[in-house]
This record gives sequence, C-alpha cells and structure tokens, in this order.
Amino acid sequence: MIPFNIFGHSNTTGEDNEPIVWVDSSDNSSYTLSGNDVTALFNKGSLGGAMTLNGNVKFANSGFESWSASDYITRDLGEPFMTDNSFTIALTYDLQNLTSGNVNTANYFMLVRDNTSRNIIYSGRISTVERNYIEASGVVNQNQTEGYSLGVGTVVISYNHNTGNFSLIKHRGSELENWFNGSFNNVGNTIISLLSLTTLAPTFNSGADNPLHEFRLYDRAFSLTEMQNLQTELNVKHSKPIVWVDSSDNTTYTLSGNDVLTLNNKGSLGGAMTLNGSVKFANSGFESWSNSDYITRDLGEPFMTNNSFTMVCTFDLQDASSGTGFVSRLLSDANNFLNTAYASNQLYIEKRSSGAYNGKADAITSLVQTTVFSYDVTSQLLLMINYTEFGLTLNSVVFNNTLNSIISLLSDFGVNNTGADNPLHEFRLYDRAFSLTEMQDLQTELNDKYTP
Repeated sequence: MIPFNIFGHSNTTGEDNEPIVWVDSSDNSSYTLSGNDVTALFNKGSLGGAMTLNGNVKFANSGFESWSASDYITRDLGEPFMTDNSFTIALTYDLQNLTSGNVNTANYFMLVRDNTSRNIIYSGRISTVERNYIEASGVVNQNQTEGYSLGVGTVVISYNHNTGNFSLIKHRGSELENWFNGSFNNVGNTIISLLSLTTLAPTFNSGADNPLHEFRLYDRAFSLTEMQNLQTELNVKHSKPIVWVDSSDNTTYTLSGNDVLTLNNKGSLGGAMTLNGSVKFANSGFESWSNSDYITRDLGEPFMTNNSFTMVCTFDLQDASSGTGFVSRLLSDANNFLNTAYASNQLYIEKRSSGAYNGKADAITSLVQTTVFSYDVTSQLLLMINYTEFGLTLNSVVFNNTLNSIISLLSDFGVNNTGADNPLHEFRLYDRAFSLTEMQDLQTELNDKYTP
C-alpha cells in the first residue's frame, strides 16, 4: 500500500522535505469559505502566511476553481528564487470540462515566473495537448506536449541548481529525467500564480469543473524515484471514485436481518445504488442468493466511450458450485462491456469493445481477490489484472457505445448470479486511468483490507 506521506521515511528525511509553499484542498483547516467563495487561503508550507486571492476564487468539486479570468491565487516569494535555488514543483488537478475556461480551447493551472518574462514555468492544457513550458534566462525554450487525459493527474518538475538539469513527469505519467539543461537569471522576485496565467496571458484560466487539488513547492531537487513516489501519492490522495460500494462501511447501507434495504454510493456522484430483488448481507459482504438479486447503477451517459476510467472489484469466491456468476459488469450494449465473472472453475476478466472480444481465464482460488481494469481514452490503452497480478495489455481499444453505461453487481442483470457464500466486498469506479503500478498497489491494499 502506498504511504500517503512519503516524507519522514528513511529514504527522505530532514526539514528539506517539507514544502515551502503548500496549497492543499483536502485540508479544510487551511482555508475558509462562504458558500462556494474562498475567503481565506493559508500556506501550509514552511514559509507560512497567506496566499493572495484575486477576484473570486471558488471551491467546488473538492478543489479550487477559477470561473472567470480574474479569479486566481498568487504568492510572491520575495526573492529571485528560481535563480538562486534548486526546487521541485508538484501540481495536482482534475481536468473535466474542456470548454469552461475563459478561452474555451485552453485550461491553465500554474504559472511560476519573474517580472521579465524571461524565466517562466507553466502547466495546463491547450487544444488537444497537455503543455509543460519552461523558459530559462530567455534562451532555453522547452515546450513539452503530449495528448491530454481527462481526470486527476499530477505534474512534477524538478530543477537541480548545481547541475542545471530539469526533470519532468507529466500529468499522464510519462517521464523525462534530465529533460534539458539550463539556468535562470531573474533578478526580480519569483511569483507563483495558480488557476491562471495572469500577467503572462491574463485571458487564460483553468475554468469551472476543473479543480486544483494541490500545489507544492520544495526548495530542493528530487530524484526521479522521489518524483514518481510523490506523483503516485498525490494521485491516490485526490482520486475519489465516482461510484463506490463498500461493505466495510456500515454507514452506507441499512439492513433488516440479512436483507439489504438501502445502499448508498460513497463516490463523488452520490445518490443511491439500485437494489433489485432481495440482495443479502452475509460473510461481511453483499450476496445474491437468486438470479433476481443484484445491484445496479445507471451512469446517465455513454461513459465508456467518452472517459478514461478504472474499475475495481474485491470479492471472496468460496462456493463456485452454482456454475456461472457475474461478480461485476460495466455494460453499455452487447458490443461494449467489461466483466469479472466465473464459469467452469475458471475466473474470467473480459472486455468487448466495438464488438472485439478479449479475455483471460485463471483457475479459481478460494481467496479474497481483486480485479482491476484501467482504460485511457486518449491512448486507447486498456490494462486488465486479475487476482494474481497478471492480465492483459490491450492497445487500440475503442468503445463505441451510444447508450448509457450501467454497472451491474452480483449478476448479469438478473441472469447468472454469484450465489450464496460469495460476498462482494468492494466496488470502485474512478474517472481516470491508473498506471500499472497504481493498479497493483490498489489491488494489494484491498486484498489486505479484506483478508482476515
């Protein structure tokens, strides 16, 4: 399981591991609100003090948002910081609405610059690409782009003042160690701007429904391994499932004996799951004792076609005597679905996209097990892992459904149920793609959570 605070462990010790500037949307003690309006925002980092709020910065979707070009956050570092120091920047944001920015082809989240426009770092999305731009001393111009990805992601940029080396990990996770070599020569103060490019390009902001979750500035360079660990930490910290069924949280359901009367979605979409038939609670999980007993949730859109996502299912298959059962299913139509199912003493992870089928079968074991599917709509890459951490890597996957995507748990919509003594412990659906390492770490976390 990934430690949520990697700093203070043996590989990173000392005061240099505390950010000097730290904006954290998950810490509600660091800001005050009046409705959606952010009225004060404090720097959690070692420099202390307040961040400057310009315009009318909003808090929505669990983060800070700019709904107009005049709404942004700044901090003057009071010195030519970029010239004199090694540093590492981490920026976590959730890109969801591509047209809500003041300029509807762009969403920008961070600008670090001096007063001359010769020393600049900024990150965001323009047109069809994620853009990470660095101009050092007005000479070195690095404009690193790749196709953008919707959902939560973290950019990490590290600069070693002694060597002049810059390293970058992009929002989608690709890495450039020793990206290029250069130096800054600003004499004016370094200023941080969040949610907008402000004085550089004042019409460019992040837009509504694109929350900034976290910004950190450290006054030291990070190794590539530290950058990777920090990116994983922040992605996991700020990635809440949109649909989340959790048998371990008894505040999310009500029971009458073994009967489940209500079941709430813990995820960010909120609302209730639909209970069909008479879903049971037994063996510390949700069970289907007849074909008519199952759980569904209509996502209200052709979700598989339009989004990156990760689907996770943890269950305990103890009695496979019923022959065939669907543990979890994300389905749009007969040609577009993902399944975790069992038949003939085999556990299957399966997909059909645009009619093309791929699947993998493994011998059933009577252990708590977790399957994970992750799909990146931009790269068209689908990763599938089963309880043994092996699975399939599929390229050029395109879901082409036009019907709403629907989740079905414990049964295939009333056919081939899981049966008694085969509890579903947890189901999660995230609206971003996970890396293979994140998938494996989450699988380990959930297996450990439900293994006695």
